[in-house]
Amino acid sequence: MSLIRNEIAYQVPQDLARSTLLNPEKGSANQEPANDILPADAVNLRLQQGLNPTTKKISVNDYKDAVGKDSAFIKETLRNKLAEVGMNPEMRLEISKDLFGNFQAKGNGIPSAMEQVNKDLTNNKAFHEAFNRLSTDQPTLDYVDNVVKVANAYGVHNNVFSSLVSATPDNNGLSDIAHRYDALKSNIIKMQSPEEQIQDSREHEGFTFILNG
Repeated sequence: MSLIRNEIAYQVPQDLARSTLLNPEKGSANQEPANDILPADAVNLRLQQGLNPTTKKISVNDYKDAVGKDSAFIKETLRNKLAEVGMNPEMRLEISKDLFGNFQAKGNGIPSAMEQVNKDLTNNKAFHEAFNRLSTDQPTLDYVDNVVKVANAYGVHNNVFSSLVSATPDNNGLSDIAHRYDALKSNIIKMQSPEEQIQDSREHEGFTFILNG
């Protein structure tokens, strides 16, 4: 979602400016790194609620492990399927879904073999489930990872991301974050003009997995 991506770029200089105004000494070139810069594996999101701050933690590495397993399964399945139909397992292949939920493979393969790949993938329940998870988890992980990198680099607080994280650790699985992230994007779409909605829909028509890209 373009507005969410822009939110990061907008907030970093804004927060940095606010930090410099309130704490001029932090702008010194000799100033030691701030102690509140967040570690990559456990992001501490501090939400100030009056005088009682709430600390929230997530593990980015756990998210990467989960996404990595689905990605590895999809890659292995696709390479095996290409070899099975007589095509090069190392060829570039793009996999997406059509409006009916059927898989569409795009590549420089033999048309009849590509059709067989589409048919077999569409009938593969385990592949469907892994692809569906990855289609929501990968974009969410990309967003989370970007926020973490910004936090590590600048030590800034991201209000949008904080709103996605629950104070209850058990409710902070990647699928939980992804669900809230999708809900947030839906709310933003509702506030957009018709022209912005059309542009956003063009930019996010659907998830595409690229093999050997």
